[in-house]
Amino acid sequence: MFEEISKKLSELKKSAQVLSSMPSKYKDEALKLIAKKLDEYREDILLANAKDVENARQNGIKESLIDRLKLNDKRIDEMIQACETVVNLKDPVGEVVDSFVREDGLKIYKIRVPIGVIAIIYESRPNVTIETTTLALKSGNAILLKGGSDALNSNKAIVHAIKEALSLSTIPPSAVELV
Repeated sequence: MFEEISKKLSELKKSAQVLSSMPSKYKDEALKLIAKKLDEYREDILLANAKDVENARQNGIKESLIDRLKLNDKRIDEMIQACETVVNLKDPVGEVVDSFVREDGLKIYKIRVPIGVIAIIYESRPNVTIETTTLALKSGNAILLKGGSDALNSNKAIVHAIKEALSLSTIPPSAVELV
């Protein structure tokens, strides 16, 4: 397991370097492809989610928690809409958020730059996979995802759709990894 994660981290770091200077239009094109692939892989995602829901019920998980886990067409549509919403956000990379001139005449600028690789641990809400991934990519960052074990099948299916989309874009598919 350690070797697998180490390899993924190495690939994420390489992808982050590519993403850090990627123009907005290429990131937006990738996000649009992700939305398209979510729709294209809808049935696969729903089937994977049905397995997660069944496993959760067999494990005695509360219905209120199962509701957070459960996906349906409406929730997939909301995930697609979330991608489209992020496309319409202004790219934060390169934005000057503050500047001043020191007494000696030196101009100082505070500029937004990508972090590099973001790791996120979250519970059994598969929609978080899309929300965090799209925001990370838009801001020029690669992302390592660790979702709750209850949503493993769902997250694998969603990440598969994301990687398929990225393979058609200028963003390396290795910019998004699930452990």
